[in-house]
Amino acid sequence: MYAMMSYLVEHGFRCSLYSVSPLISALSFLSLGLFVWSKDKHSLLNRLFMGFCIPTFWWQFSWFILFNFHNNHALASVMVKVGYTGITFITVTMLHFVTILLGFAVT
Repeated sequence: MYAMMSYLVEHGFRCSLYSVSPLISALSFLSLGLFVWSKDKHSLLNRLFMGFCIPTFWWQFSWFILFNFHNNHALASVMVKVGYTGITFITVTMLHFVTILLGFAVT
C-alpha cells in the first residue's frame, strides 16, 4: 500500500477539493446502479439502468482521477480521452433505457 501511495505522489497525485464532487457523483451512480440491478437481475429495465450507470460512473471517476494529477500533463491528456469515451456511451444507454421504459417499438 505504501509503495502504491508513494508512486502516486511521485507522479503528481495530490487530493484536490475539486475532485470531491466527481468522486461522490461516481460512487452514487455506481451504488444506485448496483442497488437497482440487485433488486431483479433478470429484468431488462434493471439491466439497462445499470448499463446507464456504468458509463456515468466511468466518466465521473475519470474526472476524479484527472483533478488529482496536477503536474503530469501526459496522464491528464489520457484521462480526458478516457473520460470522454464514457460520455459517448451515456447517451446511447440512456436512449435505450428510455425507449424500453416508455414501450416504444424498435423497427
